Amino acid sequence: MSQPTRICSLEGCKLPALPGRKYCSDEHRKENARRNYHQRGRVPEGPVTLEERLALEQEHLRQKRLREELTELTRTAAKRREYTDAIHAALEPFEPSKVYPLPVHDAETTVDWAIQVSDWHVGQRTALEMTGGMYEQTVDRTRRQVDKILQAVSGIFYEAKGKHVRRLWVPILGDIVEGDSMRPAQLREIELPVVKQTTVAFDLLAYFLRNLLQLPGLEELIIDVVGGNHDRTTTKAGNAGLGETDFVDTYAWLIGEMLKRSFEDDPRVSVTNWETFFGTREFAGLRHAFEHGSSVRTSGGSYGGIPWYPIHNAARQYESMLGGVDMVWFGHLHVPYHIPLGQEGHVVGNGSLPATSRFVQSRYKILRRPQQWLVEFHRKHGATAFRGLYADIDLPKPGEVWKMKHRGA
Repeated sequence: MSQPTRICSLEGCKLPALPGRKYCSDEHRKENARRNYHQRGRVPEGPVTLEERLALEQEHLRQKRLREELTELTRTAAKRREYTDAIHAALEPFEPSKVYPLPVHDAETTVDWAIQVSDWHVGQRTALEMTGGMYEQTVDRTRRQVDKILQAVSGIFYEAKGKHVRRLWVPILGDIVEGDSMRPAQLREIELPVVKQTTVAFDLLAYFLRNLLQLPGLEELIIDVVGGNHDRTTTKAGNAGLGETDFVDTYAWLIGEMLKRSFEDDPRVSVTNWETFFGTREFAGLRHAFEHGSSVRTSGGSYGGIPWYPIHNAARQYESMLGGVDMVWFGHLHVPYHIPLGQEGHVVGNGSLPATSRFVQSRYKILRRPQQWLVEFHRKHGATAFRGLYADIDLPKPGEVWKMKHRGA
């Protein structure tokens, strides 16, 4: 069956279109295009000059640019509307947090204090020329340092208005005396033989503790005593670096016994003279373990980039040995430190009264500001403040040694 003949698409033409085409000729196709231009207002009637065509093209470009700008503005407005709608959606359910008055506490807060005592090295004599002109240590300087610690304690106490220090714990962690027979060179580094060092050290400790008892409102003074490696009575170290024959084979144990007798008539004071290298105490709602620190092998330094690894590891071993501990206290290193232990625990290392000695300076290259620790405990929040009790007297500041060397040149 034959297909119907298709007529040319140009208006007014009745001729049949070419096969597969809309028009009967190419001329009619062009003519139809011209008519379409004319209908859209793009091609004027009659002949078109060059100037008119240029004007038409410029108008065409302007209209195109205006359409693009309109499209971009419409797009930007839609984005802005979307952005503002999102802000409104977020802000409509938002309500600023209300500020409520801080809770009012009692006018007086009850706290407990611990003052860590160790490494006084009473009897050490470090001449100025032995340290390169940087530092010297004598018994008289040690006395003055104890007074400076007491002044610091008093200052902290009276600055903390509204606090009532009810209980005070003083762990005495060894090396209160220098000793005189640990090595031959030590004989040139002491001012008194060790028996006299012990007498002076006991007197200074008793003086220190009796001054603490003057704190207003203090109800209880708890004292614990363990030995240190400088306290041992023989040249050879025994277990934990203490006495050769027993943990009590130390002058620290003698000092502890004298303290017990000195304060036996004061009901506020209790003294525990430990016959082990370590001690334990429940104080301020926390479990404490303490020792001098000479049992800890620190020569390996850090392990795997972990600073203070031997110290932290020793504290974790106390956790294991005791079935849990909240704070572990050490002396011995003459460097104050405070290390986190587990989730809420603490490891506290004490400083010393001598800033250095010939042995410390030659082996460790250390000149350290003398310090002891005061730690404050709140009945609800645990250990809340770690305060350094500084005891430096005529200690050069970092870098001042170069100025002294320059003046002496």
